[in-house]
Formats: sequence, C-alpha cells, structure tokens
Amino acid sequence: MAMAGYVVSAQYAELAVKGRKRSRYERVLIRNLREALEGRFNFAVKHSRVVTYVEDLGVAREVARVAARIPGVRWVGVGISVQRDMGALLEAVREVAPRELREGETFAVKAFRADKTFPLNSHEIQVEVGRAIAEATGASVDLSEPSRRFYVVVMSGEILLLWERYEGVGGLPVGTSPPVLVLFSGGIDSPVAAWLMLRRGCPVHLLHFHALPSDEDVIGSKVFRIFSTLRQYHRGIRLFTVSYVHFLKRALDADPRLELALFKRFMHVVADRLAPRLGALGVVTGDSLGQVASQTLESMYAVTRGLELPVYRPLIGMDKEEIVNLAMRIGTFHDSVSEYADCCSIVSRRPKTRPRPSEVEKEWERLGLDEAVREALSSVTEISHEGKLVGRIAS
Repeated sequence: MAMAGYVVSAQYAELAVKGRKRSRYERVLIRNLREALEGRFNFAVKHSRVVTYVEDLGVAREVARVAARIPGVRWVGVGISVQRDMGALLEAVREVAPRELREGETFAVKAFRADKTFPLNSHEIQVEVGRAIAEATGASVDLSEPSRRFYVVVMSGEILLLWERYEGVGGLPVGTSPPVLVLFSGGIDSPVAAWLMLRRGCPVHLLHFHALPSDEDVIGSKVFRIFSTLRQYHRGIRLFTVSYVHFLKRALDADPRLELALFKRFMHVVADRLAPRLGALGVVTGDSLGQVASQTLESMYAVTRGLELPVYRPLIGMDKEEIVNLAMRIGTFHDSVSEYADCCSIVSRRPKTRPRPSEVEKEWERLGLDEAVREALSSVTEISHEGKLVGRIAS
C-alpha cells in the first residue's frame, strides 16, 4: 500500500463531556494548536479528535511533540489514514507492522469505534488487526506491557492507524476561563502554579519582582528562560516586571519579625491592583501550606486580608517532592534551581510565622507602604517573548 502521507491525531477526553460548550472549547483548542505551530497546519475536529495531515514523517513527529504540550490534549498519535474498509486497514497493517516491530518485540492493539455503524465492533477489530500483525511479523501479543501499541480509530469517512503515541498534559484549552495574574519568583513553585492554571484553561500573566539594576537585566536571567519554557504550553503568556526597591527604601526600619509578612503583602497589593488592568480575575501564588514561614495559614491570611480579588493557590496541598516532580515534567526545574537573587531572598532571621493581621496593618501604615505600592504600579514594565521591553503599563 502506497502511503500518501501521515496523520497527526490529538485526542482529548475532558472536552468531550462539556455539552453545549464543547464546540467552543474545540475552537479554542484548534486556535491554540495553530498558534503553537505558527499557523502552518490545518486542523479539523473529527469525532472528538483534532486531526491534521502532513507528508513527511519527521514533520508529523514535530507537530505531535508540539501538540502534546498544549493544554486540552490528552495524547497525540502519529500514523496514517486509510479507507473506511476492513480490507484496506488490514493491508495497511501488513505493510506498517514489519517496519515498526523489531524481532522479539511484542505488541497490543486498541480500537476505538467513533462511527458505531462500522460492521465490526472494537473487540472484533482488535482481533483481526492483531492477527494480521502476528502473521506479518511473527510477534506475539502482550496486553499488559507490549513493546509497541497500535491504535485503530474508525471514523465516518476514514480509519486512522496510529503507532506512535505522545502523552499530552490534559486539562482544558487555555482561553476557556478568564486570565489570572501569577506572582512569579522564578523559583520552583510559582512556574508550576502558573502551569497548573494554564492546564485549567486560564490565560496566564506573570508578575516578577526583582532587585536588579533595571528591568532589562531580567531578560538575561533565569526568569526569562522559565518564561520562554512556559510559552511552549501557551504562546499568549505575558511577563511583567517591577523593582521591589520601592518597598525596600520604606522598610528600612521595619520590625524584623514582620518584614517578610510586609513584603508578601506589598506584592499581593500590587498584584491585586494591577490584575484588573490586565483583565485578570484573580491572583495566583505558589504557596504550599506549611512549607516555609510565610506559608502558614495565619501568615497567608494576614498578608491577603482585605484584598479585592481572590487569591488562588493550586499547590496548597502538595508536598515539595510532588512540586519538584511537576517542575521536572514541565521543564522548568533546572532553571528554577539556578542561582538568582529573587524576591524570595528577603527572609528575616526570625520571621513571625503567625503574624496577626492587625499588627501587619499597623506596621504597614507606619511605614507608608501604600505609597510604595503606587510607585511600583507606575513602574511595571512588560517584557516581550523576543526579549524586548514593551513599555510601562498604563494606570
């Protein structure tokens, strides 16, 4: 059988149960895929699968690798499309299988009958295809841990035979929920928190507080590298930076036991007032309960009481090992642990782990930190993904 080209099929699960919203979610997913692949490929939705066709196997694999990083995609298969006919499918199997299975390898077949009018059911398809593979290769079936899996997807106008699988990130397409603003330190936790919100469909804006001579210096730092890594999951992520010198110059004589709580509150208040300008409906942090002194329930309450927007903490119940594993999975871990004087470097020797809201607010007023917030908001700068300063954010 002469193959005219290859098919890339992105499978999704959660979108399939969204009822009347499903078509909108599918449109958003296709838009995100096109943006990630710079509009080079034409995607179509067929039976809860997003499909595109390419002529070169190497290109098909690259499309699959990119597509697998897009939230909303459960897994991506690479293979071929054949006529909706069992004879054509078995002919394709006999040609493909000997190329894909090496001597001594085992295999399994999984069939999906999206078109229920096909005369054979899924089990019968699996039996017939499995028999053809065994006859063509001499390989044996192993349903638990096969060397290679073959997937058959029967649709109304064609059958997909897929034999390369790339695991996706799952979740929902970015853009199906409103944006959020992430307090982004560049450490291990906040990039993972940002990624988890992307995975639930929220466009993400990153706000980074730095102690560098200028905003331009952030471009050469690990913060920009992590930003670039996160953009692999959604091209629409934006990075905003602001110096925290505005806080430092007013907190020189702050109560050392409250300095950390005051700084956390400073960041939250800036984010709370900046978020509406960006259309964000909440602020996200990388807090994990009890992980450090500033992440006790009492401390989190004291530094966020009275804010306008909700604060979301997707890592709140995770331990450090779980967070590190996610950071390694998404590709941010190694940059996150590289040396950098980020905002987390403000640590008092003996910070209060259970500060009272009243004492934090009293010290805030004494130091005049509302003015520090106003100064910070007037100097927030956006950095583009090309590594250029876009300019100040209008108040």
